[in-house]
Amino acid sequence: MTPGLRRRLTSDGGGAGSVEMQVQRSGQRHGSLRHGDLWFGRVLLEIVESNAGCGCRDSLRRQSRHSFGCFARIGMHRRRGVRVGVRSPREAHVHERRDYRRVLPALPGGSVHAFPVRPSEVTPMSLLIAGSIATDHLMSFGGKFADSLVVEQLDKLSVSFLVDDLEIRRGGCAANISFGLARMGLTPVLVGAVGEDFVDYRSWLERHGVDCDSVHVSATLHTARFVCTTDTTMAQFASFYPGAMTEARLIELRPIVARVGTPDYVLIGPDDPVAMTRHTDECRQRGYRFVADPSQQLAFGDGTLIRGLIDQATVLFSNEYESHLIEQKTEWTRDEILSRVGTHVVTLGAQGVRIERAGADPITVAACQVEAVEPTGVGDAFRAGFLAGLDWGCSMERSAQVGCTLAAYVVESVGTQEYTFTNTAFVKRLRTTYGDEAADEVAAHLTRR
Repeated sequence: MTPGLRRRLTSDGGGAGSVEMQVQRSGQRHGSLRHGDLWFGRVLLEIVESNAGCGCRDSLRRQSRHSFGCFARIGMHRRRGVRVGVRSPREAHVHERRDYRRVLPALPGGSVHAFPVRPSEVTPMSLLIAGSIATDHLMSFGGKFADSLVVEQLDKLSVSFLVDDLEIRRGGCAANISFGLARMGLTPVLVGAVGEDFVDYRSWLERHGVDCDSVHVSATLHTARFVCTTDTTMAQFASFYPGAMTEARLIELRPIVARVGTPDYVLIGPDDPVAMTRHTDECRQRGYRFVADPSQQLAFGDGTLIRGLIDQATVLFSNEYESHLIEQKTEWTRDEILSRVGTHVVTLGAQGVRIERAGADPITVAACQVEAVEPTGVGDAFRAGFLAGLDWGCSMERSAQVGCTLAAYVVESVGTQEYTFTNTAFVKRLRTTYGDEAADEVAAHLTRR
């Protein structure tokens, strides 16, 4: 430890604790820092220790840009990572998540000015998940629809079916993804429109860690609803009522960001098409990194809509069929799509996931072994796990492994938000499929939940 730097760390055994840091020169105390997150404190200590001997000059005491004409601002990222911003007189900027050591060589003279961080000085970060919020009404018919249909009389169709059961499930892509992120220990911000009948659903999501304070509540319309009856042959009669979803176009992202902090990512999932376009345009205008997940809207959208939804996306999600549909409707080749998005993540069902980037060989990640029960919501769970990995600072491949592991729990349960697991079980499953290195990296993040 660098002479002149004293530190004391205490912990309750679960990552929470307290940190006290002091820098002394010539027997005089020049500054101190206390913080309730032990891991975050260790990072600060490492930064200051590595620079205390190279001219920091009372850096903990000074909250200015003096001495070397630069400063490093160290803020907490929801107890998950660190953001270091560096500014020089030349207006150079460096932003690094988690790997703060890469920032140090960029500083003039190799120095860092660390200072006490008050809550008001920390720039919070967030994950905004925009898209559909709905309830699913699922019924089963014990016979065959075909036995009750007269082909010659279809123009006068009037028929009813006595169903065997009714299941009401929580759904909607944005709500499902937000639930998954919360299960991974994050606090996603749900962005969408609902009716006044959302009370119970809201309570469920908030109880599981989802921020619902930015959900728009319609005064006149019900929450979107999917009603589906399935017969013994898996034939279906289904209806979708968008309801309050049409009011998602009224939502502006900037006030939400003012409340929760600059977003790490804004995921824009299937929703009212006008809302999707508005949110995507705002992300581009304000410089928010966004994830494009047009999904079901691909079947109905034209080329102009789809091009607008995916252009400049940091990540584009689709399944294999949708990837071809994107090419067809946008009239862009695969290479042209990759030149316009950072990463294209293509889900392959039981075959796993393929990750494509311009100028790089595709990366394929195998799926976990599962005992499949019901596939609804599997894609949403994968997206949640993948985004959790990115938010932790993991690689694309590792993030896909996290996504596949979370998806396995969904496909083995009935309902999109009914799955449960412990951190230990999750890491064990990930270790079995992807090895020790992957498991150890993910475990380090999950243990800070």
